[in-house]
Amino acid sequence: MNNGTHRPIYIAIAIVLVIFFIYKAWTFHLSALDEPGRVTTFLATVAKRFYIWREARREVHSVPAASAMDASDGEMTYGMDCETCHGKDGRTPTEIGRSLYPRSPSLASERVQRWSDADLFVIIKYGIRHTGMPGFGRSEKDQQIWNLVRFVRGLRKTP
Repeated sequence: MNNGTHRPIYIAIAIVLVIFFIYKAWTFHLSALDEPGRVTTFLATVAKRFYIWREARREVHSVPAASAMDASDGEMTYGMDCETCHGKDGRTPTEIGRSLYPRSPSLASERVQRWSDADLFVIIKYGIRHTGMPGFGRSEKDQQIWNLVRFVRGLRKTP
């Protein structure tokens, strides 16, 4: 069969695709007030998990012994860096934290507590782009970040 006979079909498909993309561009919202759809949320979650997994294994983040991590120092760092979004108790996000998308989680939640210490270190040090979670690697030393990880771990034990 001659390829010329398929040309009208290709043109029709191209026109439909152009119309579809124009429609999607016209109706697409970047407002932080609108929750993204399920597909966008799923893809972002998969990308985030992969990023954290990869970064936690890329560098050698030797987890200090528990005795070398100071939860009280972590609590002080938490008060300066994290309380604005995650709330004073780490369990009840503030209005700012609830306004982000994704919302700031309770740090005592299963969702947060199931991350490894190295994963939490990566999240705190580097942040996660487009989530509202800033990276503190420029303002905090690694030891302070480990202390913060220890503090966050302590939240799962307290009511």
